[in-house]
Amino acid sequence: MSDIEQEVVLTQPTSSSIIEDEFSEGSQEISQTDPETSAPIAPESGVIHTPQVSLGHAASASTPRMPMPIFDIEFEKWKFEQELREKERQRKHEEKMFDRKVKLKREEQEAQRQLRDHEIKTMHAFQIEQDKKKELKGLTISEMTDDCKVDTYLENFEKLATTCKWDKSTWVVRLVPKLRGQAADAYHELDSQNGTDYDALKTAILAKYQLNAETYRRQFRSLTKADNQTVTTWVSELSRLYFKWIAMTGIKITKEALTLAHC
Repeated sequence: MSDIEQEVVLTQPTSSSIIEDEFSEGSQEISQTDPETSAPIAPESGVIHTPQVSLGHAASASTPRMPMPIFDIEFEKWKFEQELREKERQRKHEEKMFDRKVKLKREEQEAQRQLRDHEIKTMHAFQIEQDKKKELKGLTISEMTDDCKVDTYLENFEKLATTCKWDKSTWVVRLVPKLRGQAADAYHELDSQNGTDYDALKTAILAKYQLNAETYRRQFRSLTKADNQTVTTWVSELSRLYFKWIAMTGIKITKEALTLAHC
């Protein structure tokens, strides 16, 4: 090799020296930063070098999320179903409590209504009773004499006692002071055991006046219409004698017979 060729070879840079020079220049450019803001200072060439991102951070940011395991999916599904069941149970419980409250409210209203109706009926019955007592307060029982119709007198007395709601054990005490003539004699002839028995007193009085089945039969057969008597009054008296006659014989009177008698 000539001397000129050797000089050219020595003066040409090697590839390793070129790489080292470029690396040193790049590191100098990167290391030139502003101490206050830590931003890189632009080199004379006017190119701004941005800081390089860490390879590890970039790799983690770009890595896709791994799918959830099958066990976790099944657990989430079970948890969701449990929440739905709990909500449904709570809803049914609230509906049941609401229906119970409504039922109790209706029962309470019905009880109050029945109580008001009972109070109204009681007050109405009490008022009617008071009115009856006022009406009956002025009533007086006439005397039973030999001239009056004894059986009719006794019927009217029984109606009055029933209307006034007198206890039957007091009927004799109320009737005896009004007895005159043979009726009084019938009471005095009773023994002490029947002295307070109204039915026994009634039987004794009717027997004293000979008011028996045969008597009513004869009166029924012999009753004629008077000139000043209406047909209605005459038929009513016939019916009374007939039913008295039948009652004394002990024969039961049917409803059909009663209906025909009052037609």
